[in-house]
Amino acid sequence: TPYGSNLRGVSVAPDGRLAVYVVKQGSSTILWRRSLLDATASPIPGTEGASTPRISPDGTRLAFIAGPGLMTAPLTGGQPRAVADVDGDPFSLDWISPTTLLVTDQAGLRLRQIDPDAGTVDNRSIPLCFDCSWIPETRQLLGNLRGVAVVIDPATGTVWQVKTRTAQGQPSSPLAGWSRLVGDRYLVYQSPQGELRAAPYDRASHT
Repeated sequence: TPYGSNLRGVSVAPDGRLAVYVVKQGSSTILWRRSLLDATASPIPGTEGASTPRISPDGTRLAFIAGPGLMTAPLTGGQPRAVADVDGDPFSLDWISPTTLLVTDQAGLRLRQIDPDAGTVDNRSIPLCFDCSWIPETRQLLGNLRGVAVVIDPATGTVWQVKTRTAQGQPSSPLAGWSRLVGDRYLVYQSPQGELRAAPYDRASHT
């Protein structure tokens, strides 16, 4: 699973030593940093109004959304800076390398790869994709479309419906939200009943 992509409001550092999460502050929000070693916690200055925290894979930077902008800041502290504008509430935000962020916005119809230091390096329209996550091995997206897991090739716009089955051979239940590939063998997802479920997955056939 990509670092920071499990939950919208929390991100855990790759070394497991700390987490960054969203805290309500009056009518707004702010990001807090909490040690997972001694449970000490403190607010991160300059993150008022922030959501969707994402810690970089090398554990040095924090990306987040504040208002209409994508921001980054040193994880150890420092002045946040604007990286790019975001059109509407982003449907996904993930680091796909220590130097590249993947953002889907415009109601899930635009995919951008952004270098926080150099700006946008790729910008393209894609088929509708909710709760998208990046599959680095194939450079494709895994998402949710009307309760069905789909794989999208951003380069061609091709969409495959993932037809998973249980261990007993029965069709898997619909998705209620996010889904993730684990170990390239299982699709883990949230069911409409709020249960965490897994189904065998074959990447070649999308079944």
